[in-house]
Amino acid sequence: MRTAVLLLVFSLLAACSEPHETPVSRAAKQPSPHITATEANLKYLKVEAVQRTSGGSTIALNGRVTFDEDRTAHVGSPVEGRVVQVLAKPGDSVRSGQSLLVIRSPGFTLADASEQKARSALHVAEKTAARAQRLFAEGAASQREVTEAEDALAQARAEYERAAADLASLGGHREKSSPEFHLRAPISGVVVSRTPAAALGAEVQPGSGTLFIVADLSKVWILADLPEREMQGVRPGLSVEVEAQAYPGVRFAGAVEYVSELLDQSTRAAKLRCVVPNSKLRLKPEMFVDVTLHRPSADLLIPTSAVVTKGEKFFVYVEDDNKQRTYTPREVTLGPEIGS
Repeated sequence: MRTAVLLLVFSLLAACSEPHETPVSRAAKQPSPHITATEANLKYLKVEAVQRTSGGSTIALNGRVTFDEDRTAHVGSPVEGRVVQVLAKPGDSVRSGQSLLVIRSPGFTLADASEQKARSALHVAEKTAARAQRLFAEGAASQREVTEAEDALAQARAEYERAAADLASLGGHREKSSPEFHLRAPISGVVVSRTPAAALGAEVQPGSGTLFIVADLSKVWILADLPEREMQGVRPGLSVEVEAQAYPGVRFAGAVEYVSELLDQSTRAAKLRCVVPNSKLRLKPEMFVDVTLHRPSADLLIPTSAVVTKGEKFFVYVEDDNKQRTYTPREVTLGPEIGS
């Protein structure tokens, strides 16, 4: 289909300010029921065919690689003590639960001893309660003795569960007693940072800050600024392609995850966050990259100068079927602007 639209590309910004407006400029304001192309007004008018397109538009942005914060762990010590062994350094790949360093901690030793003591007391209480039940069945113990034994068992069980939870919160194990605390990686990934506080012989405290940063770099975030003029039609889920100077000709595919609701007052841009798979770990945090954002495809393309605005509605003048050089307005819904 090659429907012709009338382009009101008159130099009418100047003409409209003249004392005598042309008929075409008045038509642009109305819009009028129809326009007839004549020799007199052809110098103000241009006719072009509507284009169909199967592809969408793209936006070129500058971006920066950073950690996926949902896949990054800042690891600090929950116990106080002295570092006696360092088991991981920046660049090491670690598994979830792998030891990063070992701390000799009086607090951890006390928690471990309390758990062992509570476990022993629970074992004794279980035996006492079982014995009271057996003697009661044989008529050699009273109901009161059974009740007291069961109460003592319940108390011992509660005390053990508390002590075991305290030990577990510090990374201890009920099955394996140890006087030393192992600081473990909470996720699998790469050790990207180790602070001086994680050095051999250093004293550490709970809440004193990060000792290690472990990041899963199999997916990374790409952060970019989206200009205000390009925001229309951009939403989470749109596809992107990323190129880095370190890998000429290589494109990394990803998708938009988040578009900021706020604009930066100085740049008039919204923050755009994309997620890009990085299985070979080639994209490094803080790399600068080129981002190509693919916007949705448009069914029809018309020149922006063909659009006539009336209030909140938009019109284009379309050639009549009889092709008598007459054009009638048709209301349209506009999509994203692609160049001109």
